[in-house]
Amino acid sequence: MNKKEFTTYINKQLEGKTLDQQLKILQKIQGDYIPTLIQKRMKKLGLWVEPEKKDQYMLCNKCRKYHLIKKCKVEIEHEVRTEYTYIDAGYGDDDMLGEVEYLVRYITCPACGNKQEKSKMYLKKRREWNRREGK
Repeated sequence: MNKKEFTTYINKQLEGKTLDQQLKILQKIQGDYIPTLIQKRMKKLGLWVEPEKKDQYMLCNKCRKYHLIKKCKVEIEHEVRTEYTYIDAGYGDDDMLGEVEYLVRYITCPACGNKQEKSKMYLKKRREWNRREGK
Protein backbone atom coordinates (compact mmCIF):
# COMPACT_ATOMS: atom_id res chain seq x y z
CA MET A 1 0.00 0.00 0.00
CA ASN A 2 1.38 3.39 -0.96
CA LYS A 3 0.61 6.82 0.50
CA LYS A 4 -2.17 7.57 -2.01
CA GLU A 5 -3.97 4.27 -1.35
CA PHE A 6 -3.63 4.76 2.40
CA THR A 7 -5.02 8.31 2.23
CA THR A 8 -7.95 7.15 0.08
CA TYR A 9 -8.75 4.35 2.56
CA ILE A 10 -8.62 6.70 5.58
CA ASN A 11 -10.76 9.32 3.80
CA LYS A 12 -13.42 6.67 3.06
CA GLN A 13 -13.48 5.75 6.78
CA LEU A 14 -13.91 9.40 7.75
CA GLU A 15 -16.77 10.15 5.29
CA GLY A 16 -19.93 11.58 6.86
CA LYS A 17 -18.29 12.57 10.15
CA THR A 18 -17.84 16.10 11.46
CA LEU A 19 -14.38 17.70 11.42
CA ASP A 20 -14.10 17.30 15.21
CA GLN A 21 -14.93 13.58 14.97
CA GLN A 22 -12.46 13.15 12.09
CA LEU A 23 -9.72 14.85 14.09
CA LYS A 24 -10.40 12.65 17.15
CA ILE A 25 -10.30 9.49 15.00
CA LEU A 26 -7.04 10.53 13.31
CA GLN A 27 -5.44 11.38 16.68
CA LYS A 28 -6.50 8.00 18.07
CA ILE A 29 -5.01 6.25 15.02
CA GLN A 30 -1.76 8.19 15.43
CA GLY A 31 -1.47 7.92 19.21
CA ASP A 32 -2.85 4.45 19.91
CA TYR A 33 -3.49 2.18 16.93
CA ILE A 34 -0.32 2.68 14.88
CA PRO A 35 2.14 2.42 17.84
CA THR A 36 0.34 -0.74 19.04
CA LEU A 37 0.57 -2.32 15.58
CA ILE A 38 4.25 -1.41 15.28
CA GLN A 39 4.97 -2.78 18.76
CA LYS A 40 3.25 -6.10 17.99
CA ARG A 41 5.26 -6.52 14.75
CA MET A 42 8.53 -5.65 16.52
CA LYS A 43 7.71 -8.18 19.26
CA LYS A 44 7.12 -10.92 16.66
CA LEU A 45 10.47 -10.12 15.03
CA GLY A 46 12.25 -10.15 18.40
CA LEU A 47 13.17 -6.47 18.20
CA TRP A 48 11.25 -5.29 21.28
CA VAL A 49 10.67 -6.54 24.82
CA GLU A 50 8.50 -5.05 27.55
CA PRO A 51 10.66 -3.06 30.00
CA GLU A 52 9.57 -5.12 33.04
CA LYS A 53 10.69 -8.36 31.30
CA LYS A 54 14.07 -7.11 29.99
CA ASP A 55 16.02 -8.95 32.71
CA GLN A 56 14.74 -12.29 31.30
CA TYR A 57 16.07 -11.52 27.80
CA MET A 58 19.43 -10.84 26.20
CA LEU A 59 19.99 -8.48 23.29
CA CYS A 60 22.39 -9.94 20.76
CA ASN A 61 25.06 -7.47 19.65
CA LYS A 62 25.28 -9.05 16.20
CA CYS A 63 21.71 -9.79 15.03
CA ARG A 64 20.18 -7.04 17.27
CA LYS A 65 17.32 -9.27 18.43
CA TYR A 66 16.09 -10.22 21.90
CA HIS A 67 16.20 -13.86 22.99
CA LEU A 68 15.07 -15.54 26.20
CA ILE A 69 18.11 -16.24 28.37
CA LYS A 70 16.64 -19.71 29.12
CA LYS A 71 17.06 -20.60 25.44
CA CYS A 72 20.64 -19.33 25.23
CA LYS A 73 23.78 -21.32 25.95
CA VAL A 74 25.51 -19.95 29.08
CA GLU A 75 29.20 -20.69 29.72
CA ILE A 76 31.53 -19.68 32.55
CA GLU A 77 35.22 -19.55 31.70
CA HIS A 78 38.36 -18.90 33.74
CA GLU A 79 40.47 -16.23 31.97
CA VAL A 80 43.70 -14.37 32.56
CA ARG A 81 43.77 -10.88 31.05
CA THR A 82 46.54 -8.31 30.81
CA GLU A 83 45.28 -4.90 31.85
CA TYR A 84 46.09 -1.80 33.83
CA THR A 85 46.01 -2.49 37.58
CA TYR A 86 46.96 1.03 38.68
CA ILE A 87 46.77 4.36 36.82
CA ASP A 88 48.52 7.38 38.30
CA ALA A 89 47.11 10.89 38.09
CA GLY A 90 50.14 12.27 36.25
CA TYR A 91 51.80 11.48 32.93
CA GLY A 92 51.46 7.73 33.24
CA ASP A 93 55.04 7.00 34.37
CA ASP A 94 53.81 5.09 37.41
CA ASP A 95 51.07 3.13 35.66
CA MET A 96 51.11 -0.56 36.50
CA LEU A 97 50.10 -3.43 34.23
CA GLY A 98 49.33 -6.93 35.38
CA GLU A 99 47.84 -10.32 34.69
CA VAL A 100 44.41 -10.50 36.30
CA GLU A 101 42.28 -13.63 36.73
CA TYR A 102 38.52 -13.49 36.12
CA LEU A 103 35.56 -15.84 35.95
CA VAL A 104 33.75 -14.64 32.83
CA ARG A 105 30.11 -15.46 32.01
CA TYR A 106 29.35 -15.73 28.28
CA ILE A 107 25.94 -16.06 26.61
CA THR A 108 25.66 -17.47 23.08
CA CYS A 109 22.84 -16.22 20.82
CA PRO A 110 20.60 -19.11 19.68
CA ALA A 111 19.89 -17.42 16.33
CA CYS A 112 23.29 -16.34 15.01
CA GLY A 113 25.73 -18.08 17.40
CA ASN A 114 27.36 -14.83 18.57
CA LYS A 115 29.13 -15.28 21.91
CA GLN A 116 29.11 -12.20 24.13
CA GLU A 117 30.41 -11.41 27.59
CA LYS A 118 27.66 -10.72 30.13
CA SER A 119 29.59 -10.41 33.38
CA LYS A 120 32.97 -11.01 34.93
CA MET A 121 34.05 -11.66 38.49
CA TYR A 122 37.49 -10.61 39.70
CA LEU A 123 39.46 -13.44 41.30
CA LYS A 124 43.02 -12.25 41.85
CA LYS A 125 46.00 -10.36 40.46
CA ARG A 126 48.70 -12.82 39.31
CA ARG A 127 51.63 -10.54 38.74
CA GLU A 128 52.23 -6.86 38.19
CA TRP A 129 54.91 -4.72 36.51
CA ASN A 130 55.64 -1.09 35.89
CA ARG A 131 54.71 0.19 32.47
CA ARG A 132 58.27 1.40 31.79
CA GLU A 133 59.91 -1.89 32.83
CA GLY A 134 57.79 -4.21 30.70
CA LYS A 135 57.19 -7.88 31.53
